[in-house]
Formats: sequence, structure tokens, C-alpha cells
Amino acid sequence: MTMPPSSPESDPNPAGRGASGFPVSDAAAPPGFLLLETEDRGEITLIRLLVGGVFLSEGIQKFLYPGVRGAGRFEGIGLPFPDLLGPLVGSFEIACGLLLLVGLGVRVAVVPLLGIMAVALLATKLPILRQDGFFEAAHAARTDLSMTVGSLYLLLMGGGRFSLDRRITAGTRLEGTRQEGTRQDRG
Repeated sequence: MTMPPSSPESDPNPAGRGASGFPVSDAAAPPGFLLLETEDRGEITLIRLLVGGVFLSEGIQKFLYPGVRGAGRFEGIGLPFPDLLGPLVGSFEIACGLLLLVGLGVRVAVVPLLGIMAVALLATKLPILRQDGFFEAAHAARTDLSMTVGSLYLLLMGGGRFSLDRRITAGTRLEGTRQEGTRQDRG
């Protein structure tokens, strides 16, 4: 089912500007604007809130309990510069977790989180796999793997219907074209 093109009478932005304030045209979007594009799906919010909430909490704990969750943990697993790395990772987890919770720059925010998860899996779960086998490693890695898959999902889908990214891109032809394609794909 193809959506009819919008007519000037039905255009919610007759002045030629979308809700974001950018001109509505077929011209290329401003640099970085495509990173904010998102699927018009409400269920993405659940994944975004889950991933953002977990990372926010973990980042705060790196400052509240540095010996167990931050620099002390990093030193114990042999990561270099643990006194620098603990607060740095904690800061990224807090900042990116907050961005995910409000849905701003979701695709950009998950990139450092995926890096953090890759290091966590390689530095802490791979040794468990080697020493204790698959099931012990799978058990120990369940949260890390869930956060990685959730982050990858957000990287692909964006922030969803109830995100600031969606509000910023609302009303643009770029967003409208993507939405029509999504509706058409659903049949």
C-alpha cells in the first residue's frame, strides 16, 4: 500500500520547515541529521530505557564503589591505567546512559557503549570460557551480552517514536519517506 503524496493543503508545515526547524525539501539533510533518523516504532522505547538505565546505573556505581566497580576492578583484571580508566568509563556510561534515556543521539551514544561491552567480554568473560567452559561463561556474560544486543538494536533502529531524535526529525521529507517505506514494508 503506497501512501499518497502530501498536498499543500494537508502539509502541516506550509512554511516549508519541519518540526526540527530545518527546511523541508528533497535536498540533502544537514551533516549529522541522518544519525538522528529513527523508526516510528514505540516498542523501541522499552529497549532504549532498559539499556540506558543499566548503563546509567553501572556508571554511577563506578564512582560510588570505585574499589569494586571502577578503578579497583579494572586493576584486578589487568587493564592499563585503572585510575584513569575507571572514572573515564564511568563518565561515558553515565553520559551515554542519559542520552539513551531521553532518546537523543541514540545511534552515536551506543557506539562507545559497544566498545565498553567488547572490552568487558574480552577481558572478563573470555578467561571464564577458557577456564570453566561454555555454560559458566554464558552465565557470567548474560548481562553483557544482553546490553550488547540491545545496543546493536538501537544502533540499527535509532531512538524510536518516543525519543528526542524523533521529535527533531519530525516533519522532514527524509523522515516522512522513511516512515512511508516502513508502512509499505509491513503490508
